[in-house]
Amino acid sequence: MSTPVERILEALPGHWRVVPVQGKRPNAGPNWPAKAMRVDHKPELPAGADGWGLLHGPASGVIDVECDGPDAETEYARLAGPDAPVC
Repeated sequence: MSTPVERILEALPGHWRVVPVQGKRPNAGPNWPAKAMRVDHKPELPAGADGWGLLHGPASGVIDVECDGPDAETEYARLAGPDAPVC
């Protein structure tokens, strides 16, 4: 049986790259972006890590848009259009 974290990794696109984290901080040592692993390589969580962080940008093809504040959703829709993806 797989763990909840393993089930989440299985649901992600295989080309996405992840890095082990402790809390919100990378736990892969110096030069941690270069140590990111592809999700489809079924990485194992190393000792001392409590989750995975997703590498944004060209490595995974993912961007993160912060929508903080009372007008964020309206402004995002105005800039990105009514059919823009929202998670």
